[in-house]
Formats: sequence, structure tokens, C-alpha cells
Amino acid sequence: MIRPRTARLALLAILAASTLVATGCAGAPDSGEAASAAPASAAPASPSAAPEPSETTATVAAATCENIISPSALESFKAEGWSVEEEPFTVAAVTLADGISCTWTNAEQAGGAILVFGWSPITAEQTAQAEQGLEADGWKAEPTDEGLMVTIDPSMAITVDDEGFGETYLFGDGWVIMAGTKQNLILVDRRS
Repeated sequence: MIRPRTARLALLAILAASTLVATGCAGAPDSGEAASAAPASAAPASPSAAPEPSETTATVAAATCENIISPSALESFKAEGWSVEEEPFTVAAVTLADGISCTWTNAEQAGGAILVFGWSPITAEQTAQAEQGLEADGWKAEPTDEGLMVTIDPSMAITVDDEGFGETYLFGDGWVIMAGTKQNLILVDRRS
């Protein structure tokens, strides 16, 4: 039996995937991952919706909880009455001063739904330190075409996606993003 929350999350996955296809998959992973967490009443973005941030317009100074995620996800969260709390971005014991971590919540949904996203610029030294810290804590690292993906051991995860992956970091060239599940990385702008 599909739980109402799971159905809602699956609908946002479809919405996010269709938005990425419609926009030419700008900034989207090549792996065909689908996002799995978002409100159910989300409507597809209209042709007059604001454009996705581009690599040339997205800057460190402009990073906010509202613009590090896809516009369609933001629209869905706002329509469902989600609120957001901004915090410093920390990976293992490394605090990234120019980063942002965003916890989106909807207290009105059963179980108080929570989604977490983060983005930060990162140096090679910080990347090495963060990766070592995560792996020392039992996180699993996997090289991908986009960068190094490091995900929590599924047995320690609070929430997992359809593929069984929980909280995940993706380290790229000069940036790192994170989401509460691997599939939800697709919703985070990789602004480089």
C-alpha cells in the first residue's frame, strides 16, 4: 500500500524530472535519477515561470535557501505552506563559511515532513578533509561522472529514497551539494 506521503513525494519526483526535461536538463545529473521528495499538489511550471539559475548568474553571494533548489520545487514548497530554516553548511567537522544548509519543514503534514538541502563553494583542501571525515564515520564514497558522491550507510540513515540511499554529498570541482537523500540531489543547483 502506498502511503500518502510517499505518493506526494513521488509526484514531486515526476514534476522535477519533467521540468528538467522541459528545460533541456540544465544542471541535471545524467544518471536518470528522479527526485522523490516534495508536496503532491505541485503543478508543472508554466512557460512564463522564472528561468532556472545559470552558471553565469548564480554567485556565492546570491546563494539563498530559495535559489539553491529548483524553481519548481520552491514553488511546490511555498504552495504547500512549507517553511525553511537556514544554517551554516557543515560537512563532517568542516564548516564552510560561504555555504548554506536549508531545512524545509511542513508541520501540517503527518509526521512533520522534513527535507534538507545544502550548497557551498569548497577548496581542494576542505574537500579532502570533509571526505576523510565522512569516510571515517562509515559513509560510503563512489566516484561518478559529476564528482565524488559520499552517502551515509543505509543502516544509519534516518530517511532513504527509493533506491535505499539516505543523506548524500556530491563533491564537484570547487563546490559541494547535499540532500537528505541521493535522489533529491537532482533538486539542488550545482552553481559553479
